[in-house]
Amino acid sequence: MYKIIILSVMFVLPMSVKSADIFVSDRQFTEQNYTQAMQGYLQAAKVGNPHAYYQLGKMYYQGLGAKQDMVQALMYFSLAAEQDFHNSQELLDKLVNSVPSASREQVITALVEHQLSNGEDFINSKYFPVIDEAALNTRYTFDGLDTLQTVYYPEEIDLEDYSTELPSETFYDENGDESEGEDSFALMISTPRTPFLVIDHDLHSDGSVRYTSNIQKFGYYQPLLNEFTLFPNAKPAFNGTPANFATRTFLGAAAYNKFTLIRENENMYGTILKLIRRFKKGNDINDEFNLAMLMLNFPWISQEENEAENLLLSLAQRGHSPAMFEYGFKLYREQRDIVDAIKWISEASKYGFVRAEYRLATLLQSSPWVVHDDQKALFWFQSAMKKGDKDAAIRAADILLTTADESLRDIELATDYLNELEDSQSNNPEFHYLTALTFRTGQNRNISLTVKHLKRAIMKGQMANWDTTEWDDLLSRISTGNVYVTDEN
Repeated sequence: MYKIIILSVMFVLPMSVKSADIFVSDRQFTEQNYTQAMQGYLQAAKVGNPHAYYQLGKMYYQGLGAKQDMVQALMYFSLAAEQDFHNSQELLDKLVNSVPSASREQVITALVEHQLSNGEDFINSKYFPVIDEAALNTRYTFDGLDTLQTVYYPEEIDLEDYSTELPSETFYDENGDESEGEDSFALMISTPRTPFLVIDHDLHSDGSVRYTSNIQKFGYYQPLLNEFTLFPNAKPAFNGTPANFATRTFLGAAAYNKFTLIRENENMYGTILKLIRRFKKGNDINDEFNLAMLMLNFPWISQEENEAENLLLSLAQRGHSPAMFEYGFKLYREQRDIVDAIKWISEASKYGFVRAEYRLATLLQSSPWVVHDDQKALFWFQSAMKKGDKDAAIRAADILLTTADESLRDIELATDYLNELEDSQSNNPEFHYLTALTFRTGQNRNISLTVKHLKRAIMKGQMANWDTTEWDDLLSRISTGNVYVTDEN
């Protein structure tokens, strides 16, 4: 049986089980919890996941988790075969040939019709981006330049003092888990002189850094991150028009070249070399992925031309969802092969990889290379927020409150989302702006609270170097000629 391998904590890109629903279903299937597994596979099948199709075909064929149903088995194997998944075509042919010859032609016709109404083209049109072919030859510029600076090391602050905030020999992954042991990466970066941080983030059209996601972090990195978010970044534009861009930035020790790393942390350098040798000798898909990510994050590592990228592509083609995302996002932020970039980010989303879901939703909202679609974006933001992504919840609330598509407007649902985020997002300017909008109209209309939250949004936005002109204009329109009593008054 074909099996997608679940990643454990990895060197560069830890992957939480909660961020990949289909892997939960795989585990349930292995544990023979077939009813639960089937529910998860059915959810993944809705967005065209070929692995889910394949598993459902097997389960209906064998009567696992549901009554044996040859028709359902044929239909799901047919959908998996359409995407050339594993040996699904072979199994489909075998099942079709087992049908009595008098009925075989009718079965084949039914499968073709089923594919037309439920297959890849239908799924793509419902959930995934439509490429704007006319825009593919245009690229972003950043303050007029063709490339964006992706490393940041502020010389004006003493980062060495921050390393004392964490105990030595401690490694925290993106989920806050702690791992220790002689063979862990922790030992080589214990109490680093300079914090090490790699982040994905949205670069807004005003040059501000928004919605950061920690990819890897060592040491007491928060002051470094705070400094970076306040640093004036280049403003992205597309065809001369201000536009949002998605990118990855290397901060602090992550921006070191080989010789600086040797000078500042020779132990870290030596352990990286040790890990390279170990991963090259490994024969498992996790070792291949870790090796690719090491080579991407430390380009001074000796490697053949495009070796890391080619390895990621190979892994993606074998059904490895983090590699799908990493390969696609690398192409996207380097503005190469845009169609392939979006394709692989979409494929990773089919597997429920939460980082891919969030990024896919932002592309559907703001990428100049795709046809904007708030309905599709909302679907993926909501999928990511159900897995705990708070940034996705903010973006979903924004669509519910501001979309031009009236059929998607839902103030009550947006209010529910924002209420759940109140404790964690109180310093987010957009949280207060959206909260202000919930009080501007509808059953909870309260202009005093609208003004209060708008003022907070503007204050916090200006502190974060956001362009708040639009919010200032709204506050002016609301408050002109009126006096409102708020807590701040």
